[in-house]
Amino acid sequence: MQKYRQQYNYKTMNKTTLLSAALLISAQCVFAQSEDKTLVVVAGQESALAYNEGIKDHNNKNFNAATDNYSKALQANQQFYQAMYNRGLAELSKNDNGAAQNDFSQAVALSENPRYYLARSVSNARLRNFKEALQDIDKAQNLGYESADISYFRGMVYMLSGNYAEAEKQYNFALSANDRFAKAYCDRGTSHYLRGNYKAAIDDYSTAIEIDRSATYAYVFRSQAKAESGDINGALKDVNAALEIAPDDYDLINARGQLLAKNKQYDKAAAEFDALIEKYPENPSAYISTGNMYFDKQDFQKAKEYFTKAIQIDPNNYTAYNNRANAEEMLFETKNADNDRKKAESLVNIKL
Repeated sequence: MQKYRQQYNYKTMNKTTLLSAALLISAQCVFAQSEDKTLVVVAGQESALAYNEGIKDHNNKNFNAATDNYSKALQANQQFYQAMYNRGLAELSKNDNGAAQNDFSQAVALSENPRYYLARSVSNARLRNFKEALQDIDKAQNLGYESADISYFRGMVYMLSGNYAEAEKQYNFALSANDRFAKAYCDRGTSHYLRGNYKAAIDDYSTAIEIDRSATYAYVFRSQAKAESGDINGALKDVNAALEIAPDDYDLINARGQLLAKNKQYDKAAAEFDALIEKYPENPSAYISTGNMYFDKQDFQKAKEYFTKAIQIDPNNYTAYNNRANAEEMLFETKNADNDRKKAESLVNIKL
């Protein structure tokens, strides 16, 4: 049974890291969103009102509602390419990469905006269409986009493809063009992190924080690197610092709970997860974190129950399937574990 526990820890760590990197990359697209937050002249008040409501929801990270409102805006005005673009960004945040790809393609067809090509490069990369992602970045470059951002997005593609050495090279290019590019430092740190070079990762995350003290993502990633280095207290300190900036952020609260669980402070961790589940019952992440906590406590039946709840909420969540398979292995439910593992592997190819 011990080998399954080791297998669980290794696989979960790698999937979590890759996912975190992918989610961070998606978040970077938001910097390009700012120019589209102000409504331009649009035919029809109904479209304008729905679009503005979508922006509010988007800024509050209520991505389902944002998607719905952008869709209403498009129903009233099918040529509203800003709504298509922003709906694509919301879909990226939900990991609905195929839908995002479709929206970005329609936005590009209506307005050949370099930011739209860069956004589509993200959906292409997450769909493992790496050649197409690089072609989109080339198109953005030909339209005159800044060289630092171009190198940054190329680094994103190489990082998601698993070519971390080339990713670091591209981030170096980005930083040579703009040595105050906090996100490039952060993502170069992530490429170090994915190669197991935690010290270099921490150094890059620290530089990102020095440049931008409000960069919560850099605190979170530095906390992960510290945790992998065995500095749980330092990791908790970073997450708490990020929570001072964004006290209601779901992902930060979830990360703090995960660190508390890793530090064997199970009661405090459970309180964090329970509060998230009560406030956001349709988000699967806290259910998965709770399941992981019970797995660490060797209560495999309880762990399975929480992973199952996550799957009921999000039937395409490969982490939940993978982790439920690990719990089922510990419960000697071999057939169920094999089925869940196959399902997880099929979803990984879609998501990453």
